[in-house]
Amino acid sequence: MTVWMLHLPLSSADEESIRQRAFLPLPFGNVPDLTLIGSSFEFRRMMASLNMELPPEALDRMQDKIWKILSELQPEDIIAVPLTHKRAVALAEVSGKYTYSKDAGDNNAHQIPVTWQEKLIPLGKFRLHKPLIENTGNAILEVSDPSARAIIQSSLKRSYNRFAGLKWIVLVFTLWHLFQMLMSWNQ
Repeated sequence: MTVWMLHLPLSSADEESIRQRAFLPLPFGNVPDLTLIGSSFEFRRMMASLNMELPPEALDRMQDKIWKILSELQPEDIIAVPLTHKRAVALAEVSGKYTYSKDAGDNNAHQIPVTWQEKLIPLGKFRLHKPLIENTGNAILEVSDPSARAIIQSSLKRSYNRFAGLKWIVLVFTLWHLFQMLMSWNQ
């Protein structure tokens, strides 16, 4: 599970209603629909054809920023959204893959479906992580600081471990195999 911080320009009224939404907008700006793009090479080729005047360095930055998010944002990831008017952070779990909605308008066209956690985290818990909460340079970024991740993960309803089910399967298989070996020795 990856933890992301998404900074959205929200009014007080937007903060009241954001947790009613079934999706969060991704900050891809005026980039066209990316649902059919399967690789970073395809993404770069599309962006180069749409922005022929951009230098290669600008295309690199765009590719690094947008493609990283698009390719790494997965179901069960957690997105933290600072609510500055409420002085809290809301948590949403990604529940599906990226979608594009022509009818949603430019700021909401790129979407990720989410389910919201009930509990809000007070901003005071992030007092040592103010740059993460107040970051205006990146609209979305991966939370890599272990203590900030711990604050977010401790507020979740359940433990998120993608391999927990696999561990049980391995344990049951191992026990079954040991049982079979014991039965063969007794015969």
